[in-house]
Amino acid sequence: MNKLWTVPVLSLAFTCGQMVASSSAMAYNFFRAYLSGEEEIVTNPDGSFSPIPNDSNARGVADLKLNDSRDELSYRFEIFGLDLSFLEQGTQNPDAFPVTEVDAPDNTVTQLHFHNAPAGANGPVVFSPASLLASGFDDLDDLKFENNNDKGSTIVSGIWDVNDPRPLTPGLVDELLSGNLYLNVHTVGIPGGEIRGQIEKVPEPTATLGLMLAGSIGMILARRKSLIS
Repeated sequence: MNKLWTVPVLSLAFTCGQMVASSSAMAYNFFRAYLSGEEEIVTNPDGSFSPIPNDSNARGVADLKLNDSRDELSYRFEIFGLDLSFLEQGTQNPDAFPVTEVDAPDNTVTQLHFHNAPAGANGPVVFSPASLLASGFDDLDDLKFENNNDKGSTIVSGIWDVNDPRPLTPGLVDELLSGNLYLNVHTVGIPGGEIRGQIEKVPEPTATLGLMLAGSIGMILARRKSLIS
């Protein structure tokens, strides 16, 4: 190999290898869900399911990370167009809940849930980060709210782990990895769920960057060959 090319190519190859090795060592799994009213589903009297999209302007995006030992799922939801202030107040006084109904504007969020079912179906609540109604609060030890006034959104974050009232079990981890968990945000105006999103696995950031670096090595080698010839 031409000495002028040896150092940069080997350096880039080493960096790529280190990043891929580091990614494998961490073994994190990353997930994302996009929430909207178009994703809502209704359960029919015969037990079948049908789409029941609504015209809500609310939207949400959730990013989640499963740790190496698969006993903690960190989550971060950013929700636009809905009022989560009642939920935040509820975390400060959880003994006042649950209640049977919430007297508040229609865009007030009453419950934030993880459900177990594949896309296009409804399933039971398996984790309730925050609920003013019957589901209660499953993540009081980790739950945080942050208002982003510049974007008009509210960020909700926390950790679902094996010590929560509804624990993260190996079976639920399998369901997560199979794409069988979804998020549902319930409001006063649409109590059955105003926005929903299926949780799907996404590429690990470092692994993706490693592939990009590998592609760069290929381009450098191709360029070198072109110059030599």
